[in-house]
Amino acid sequence: FGKDKAIYLFNEAIEQFSYSQENYAVVQYDEQHPKEGRCQKFRLTLLNYKTKQPIADELFDNKDEATIEAFLRKHLDADKEIVIITDCDRRYPSIFKRVWGNKVIHQKCLLHLNKLVVFDFGKNVSLLNEYNKYLILNIFYNREKELNFLKKLLQKQGKKSFASAKEKKDWLKEAKQKFHEYLRNMENTRRRNGKNLTQRKLFKAEDILNELLEQKLLFPQKARKRLYMIKENWEYFTAFYHIKDCPATNNALENFYSTSLKTHRKKQLRSDKGIINHMKLSAIKRATDMLDPKETILDIYSAIRAVIS
Repeated sequence: FGKDKAIYLFNEAIEQFSYSQENYAVVQYDEQHPKEGRCQKFRLTLLNYKTKQPIADELFDNKDEATIEAFLRKHLDADKEIVIITDCDRRYPSIFKRVWGNKVIHQKCLLHLNKLVVFDFGKNVSLLNEYNKYLILNIFYNREKELNFLKKLLQKQGKKSFASAKEKKDWLKEAKQKFHEYLRNMENTRRRNGKNLTQRKLFKAEDILNELLEQKLLFPQKARKRLYMIKENWEYFTAFYHIKDCPATNNALENFYSTSLKTHRKKQLRSDKGIINHMKLSAIKRATDMLDPKETILDIYSAIRAVIS
């Protein structure tokens, strides 16, 4: 049939789709910022961590506290205990307190925290500040290998006598390239072996944070503020240590975003309906196992050829 009918049938199927409504214990919440032409929109999403299925996925014109609170009350039971994982937005604890009172356990994403730490130090950092950055990243994940590599580079830098500023700049550039290559090799090795960064034990993470706070004057001002922020939000960054099956990051929801509304596409859509259709299409794929089909196009084609022959 023609293009117009195909679009009509597609929109009709999309509009009939509804998100599964069950009782969820561990929920992930995040926001995405697509654009309708030049108009900024806000996508609020709840994901069931156990099944990786979206609970709710809606589009709004803003993401103020009232909008977030109404969205949570609409799709989650405020009378039942819940574990919720979010990014590091400072508004969330007060919002969750109003909705669930003392029946909520809130885990802030450690990956998002690490991104904030990297952002605090900026792009063109000295070797010393690169080392300081990994000291903070070392709190929750074992970064001893990276720190040892940087320590050796700093020792070499201290022993060298540079004839000019250009020579020093070139040497630092080469040293950073070696370090970044070392990081890539380590990451590729972990991926091949199906492993993640080693997570710290709770007591070790706390000891490292306290040591860094004692040495806070050695860090840049933004890094000092970040250390205080980690200390103030310690209960939110460490909830996963105490709750079974509670993730330390929001990676599952970030992966859902990357497959449902890709970064390059979320700024090209021209209507609310177009954005919502893309959002729902990804949910339909997950709900109907379209991401893992039982038969491939080649299997179907081969079956047709067999019948014809």
